[in-house]
Amino acid sequence: MNTGNKGRLSVVGIGPGDPDHITPAALRAIRDSEVIVGYTTYIDLIRGLIRDKEVITAGMTQEVQRCRKAIEAASRGRRVAVICSGDPGIYAMAGLVFELIEKGVQVEGGSSEQELAPQPGATEFDIEVI
Repeated sequence: MNTGNKGRLSVVGIGPGDPDHITPAALRAIRDSEVIVGYTTYIDLIRGLIRDKEVITAGMTQEVQRCRKAIEAASRGRRVAVICSGDPGIYAMAGLVFELIEKGVQVEGGSSEQELAPQPGATEFDIEVI
């Protein structure tokens, strides 16, 4: 357990499933994490990138459990990446993480909307961009 440092939770979109579409920022977040949490199918897509990581997987319909495990690990001072397909803020795990998160865990986003949304406790679906 890493009790001296704050935990970090990154919600990482791995794109449409082809490793060539994973962004450098997503690769960096995966590389810098100690714990990887995700749907089993998505974890299988990045298995080659996470050989030295603690991996927590679960099947379809277990999104809440995955997010809670990720938040718990980050709350204990671990660096955690929650893996999802596509954009993590659109029909993915970011909204659920923000709903379940407690203060004291740093959540990393991507766009300015994603960076600002958690400040008042909102999600991307609560923001309108004109």
